[in-house]
Amino acid sequence: MPDFMMPADPAKIDVPVGGEVRLLLGDQLDRGHAWLQTVDTDVTYLLAETGGELSYVRHHRQKAAAFLGAMRVFAGELQHAGHRVLYYRLDNPDNQQDLARQLVKTARQHGASRVAWLEPDEWRVDQTIRTAVTATDLPWQVQSTAHFYTERDHLGEFFKGKKRWLLESFYRDMRRRHDLLMEGDKPAGEALSLI
Repeated sequence: MPDFMMPADPAKIDVPVGGEVRLLLGDQLDRGHAWLQTVDTDVTYLLAETGGELSYVRHHRQKAAAFLGAMRVFAGELQHAGHRVLYYRLDNPDNQQDLARQLVKTARQHGASRVAWLEPDEWRVDQTIRTAVTATDLPWQVQSTAHFYTERDHLGEFFKGKKRWLLESFYRDMRRRHDLLMEGDKPAGEALSLI
């Protein structure tokens, strides 16, 4: 693997005081995300390999190795593109082995004015980060990952006040809302459901 693709040691990265620290998770390696379209000198991206995430459920070794390899290459590519990246390998002595603790420690260590993260796909991770950050005085922001076709709260809002929660009705709404398999205002093939 070319050296430029391997992230630099966090101890060698100069982080300005007062900037924003943005956490990127291992399943959020999306070069197309709006955050990564321009280099912002006030932003530092944080990626961390943590024992907590690798051990909360059993993973095949090859899956874990591929996951960590993808994170390392992604962090290296971001650095090569000019983004400031703090990447904590699993064996780094400054690694807190917990995403939320790593985010808080990094923000405090570098005098960040704010922390931000993309919505984790897992509720467990989301709650852990929110709990840790809200226990501090750090201002924070959460942004959508664009991994999903809807916003996180859309399903709950759709069924709010309804007695019957039928997923098919939600799918029909999504087809209409996003003009999927539709011909004008009618379903393609004249059927909203093929069941």
